[in-house]
Amino acid sequence: MERNDAELERVTLAKITWRLIPFMALLYVIAILDRVNVGIAVLTMKPDLGFSDGVYGFGAGIFFIGYFLFEVPSNILMERFGARRWVARIMFTWGILASGMMFVRSPMSFYVMRFLLGVAEAGFFPGMMLYLTYWFPNSVRGRTVARFIIANVFANIIGGPLGAQLLKLDGLYGLHGWQWLYLLEGIPAVLLGFAVLAYMTDKPEQAHWLPEDQRNWLTRKLASEKEHRQRHHHMSLLQAFRYPRVLHLSGMFFLNIMAGAGLSLFSNLLLKQRSGWADSQVLWLSALPNILGALTTLISGTLSDRSGERRLYVASGLGLAALGVVVCATAQTGLMTLVGLSIVAIGTATANPPFWALTTGFLSGSAAAGGIAFINSVGNSGSFFGPVLMGVLKDMLKSYVPALFILAAIFSLGALVAFLLPPDPALETDGARS
Repeated sequence: MERNDAELERVTLAKITWRLIPFMALLYVIAILDRVNVGIAVLTMKPDLGFSDGVYGFGAGIFFIGYFLFEVPSNILMERFGARRWVARIMFTWGILASGMMFVRSPMSFYVMRFLLGVAEAGFFPGMMLYLTYWFPNSVRGRTVARFIIANVFANIIGGPLGAQLLKLDGLYGLHGWQWLYLLEGIPAVLLGFAVLAYMTDKPEQAHWLPEDQRNWLTRKLASEKEHRQRHHHMSLLQAFRYPRVLHLSGMFFLNIMAGAGLSLFSNLLLKQRSGWADSQVLWLSALPNILGALTTLISGTLSDRSGERRLYVASGLGLAALGVVVCATAQTGLMTLVGLSIVAIGTATANPPFWALTTGFLSGSAAAGGIAFINSVGNSGSFFGPVLMGVLKDMLKSYVPALFILAAIFSLGALVAFLLPPDPALETDGARS
């Protein structure tokens, strides 16, 4: 590459990064807050409504059944209608339903509202992953994904302290604290839906905020990558669903998410049980593992891009997460449980950026839209089974420990599946390892 081309690449990628990633990350923060705030609300909602751990686990997890069923259609529709209009639609509907969680009164209403929330949000995350492929070459995908998904970690950092403050509104205007939490955390999604319509650009060809030479360079670069992928993976949407690499990545992500969600949605209850800390202390201290996870996400994304290695980062990260769950299972105190949760956060943060670089690097067109959504939807269905497993076993055995050892085994199996992922010819010939 000539020096002037290298400079053109540098300034172009810098400009689109600053234009797109902070805004996308903000949307993702709101999505995560509205998805997992049930894990904060449960501290007071569960006793207020008389829910058992089994009821909570099923309601927390059923979100991902709605998510699973509608994610692939949502991503295909985004490819058809454009990211700007479709992401705005997603945000409007999920924001309304997230605030509507304040009206939950019974187990059935809890299940219905969580299911509908999953339907409404379906397609947001894989849509964002697909959107990144429209703008960023594969060679920088790892660090780009890391800069986006760090919003997940940031949301969990602020989610606990923010939730602690909102729960203090208990009794204001006759509402419980958990009702205020749902109401106030749902409103920003609706407001940001309007911002999406005004700010997002569907494709580089429409990016009039880029100078013409930068827009032309980016268009040529991405067209070249697309042609390269199609040479190795020219397939229809239905063929993508049956493609062995898609199925392998789906299974890997399912194991990761099943174990991760099973632990994370019960982590506050686990800390409270073992520590005797007040709700506000639990929610503030639960931010510490996520801070470590945020730092690890950026490091992992950068190092995996520089080395071209993806698979071993995923495998080692999931193995470390398994070790962290074992620490949680054997811990006797709140402090040691927090240490275990921190190890899990570091492990999953190590795995996530290279995993999504793998996932977004080998499909194109409708196959990419459907394939990325399929991998994400199958994986996120694990978020139903993990919390249900934790809740049912806790009710049956009066202890979290057996379920925690099962989650550690699931993380270990995920590490093995990642290690056994075969090389991808498109990535191999492109100079990146898988």
